[in-house]
Amino acid sequence: MRRLNPRAIVLRADSPVTVRDPAVSGQARAGHRGRPTLTHGEMKYGAGLVAAHKHQAAEIVDPRPYAQGSIKAVFQKYAHLTQILPAMGTATSRWPS
Repeated sequence: MRRLNPRAIVLRADSPVTVRDPAVSGQARAGHRGRPTLTHGEMKYGAGLVAAHKHQAAEIVDPRPYAQGSIKAVFQKYAHLTQILPAMGTATSRWPS
């Protein structure tokens, strides 16, 4: 950062992952609501997946087989997404019950 902007103000802070309802232990989950950093920034996981691991989800569900519509197109465009459900548009996905 200093090389690109020597006068930039650099702030360092913790960014702990929190969840509203930590009762995911023993449940299957997909890391969801991936933001543009996960798609366009090519990150392979985000806070949803970190939270699922932190709270000992029984299984991480791969959402790709259940994707339909525009979400299916997102998975085709961003092939690195395997364990998250990106928050893109208003597509519908079918989830196993």
